[in-house]
Amino acid sequence: MLTLSLLIACSNLPTVPSFLADGARQATGFAAGSEDDTASGDTAADTGATEDTSVSSAAPTITDASAEGITDSGSGQTFYRVTLAVEDAQDDLVGGKVFYDLLVGSSSDTKTLTIKNAESAGPSDAAWGGGTLVFGGGPVDLAQGALVDAIVVRDAAGHESAPATVEVVAAAAGR
Repeated sequence: MLTLSLLIACSNLPTVPSFLADGARQATGFAAGSEDDTASGDTAADTGATEDTSVSSAAPTITDASAEGITDSGSGQTFYRVTLAVEDAQDDLVGGKVFYDLLVGSSSDTKTLTIKNAESAGPSDAAWGGGTLVFGGGPVDLAQGALVDAIVVRDAAGHESAPATVEVVAAAAGR
């Protein structure tokens, strides 16, 4: 009787949503190769770094990525700027999100940005300029080795790109 009650109680648990209220990713699948990693458990919406993922043909594609550290002459602080070449057949990136992890030394900071048209994008947004997506932040210490990792672009319809990674390098002199 106790077992039956426990089974009924567990079957009524709510399902965990794939995205948090602010639009940030939430891992919901199983690690690749785990005993629970089955075809029925894998979906195109899996987004965790250790999960099996499949990218929809409607998803945006990151074709090139670069990141540079730019030193502000007034403050002497270095900020990073990431530039992505993105192909989006549906042309619906505006209103979507960019997710990434900023890794500097032994610290990690997860970021979620809203994609806006370049003309209306603010400093905490990703600016879409029709083929190029630009975002950044800082300050950052390039001496500790800055890496922008697990970059995923999600369009307004919810299709996600395959992840990309780029190292932040110092800007060329004279820029």
